[in-house]
Amino acid sequence: KTGISKADFEAFMLRERPYLNPDLRLIDLAIQLNTNRTYLSNFINSEYAINFNRLINQFRMKELESISTLNQNKNKTEKELAEMAGFGSYRNFKRYEGNNDGEQ
Repeated sequence: KTGISKADFEAFMLRERPYLNPDLRLIDLAIQLNTNRTYLSNFINSEYAINFNRLINQFRMKELESISTLNQNKNKTEKELAEMAGFGSYRNFKRYEGNNDGEQ
């Protein structure tokens, strides 16, 4: 069975945090979820109305917001935090942030 529920998908994402891998690809996530990339892509598009990369970056932004409030990270730069949250580079983070101002 290749079906995934939104609740199961979100529980998996929060438990396993695959988005922390800056090299995460759709196929990698599909394998982890025991499905195929076409099904997963269609699932994300229909459930979230956005593409895979944008969804992963939303998880990364939430992670960044969460880790930036931790005491042990208070002296870290925005660049260091972005990389800890799974963004492959500070440039990728700033590009995503710039394209999504005010969007939740």
